[in-house]
Amino acid sequence: MHKKLETLMGRFGAFLAYNPLKVIVVVLLLLAIPISHVPQIKMDTSTEGFMHPEDPVLIEYNKFRVQ
Repeated sequence: MHKKLETLMGRFGAFLAYNPLKVIVVVLLLLAIPISHVPQIKMDTSTEGFMHPEDPVLIEYNKFRVQ
């Protein structure tokens, strides 16, 4: 088992060493979709954002805020 894993890792390392452009292209293609969605990420750091909309405490708080 140990020898098989060592051989596999050796082949993988050799592939990375002998094909750097292919590896870079594949990594960039795999990252393209997640990176394209970065501008759509929004952060809600408000206290209300942590609570469920039907939370009794949030409902009371919203009633208080309306006053």
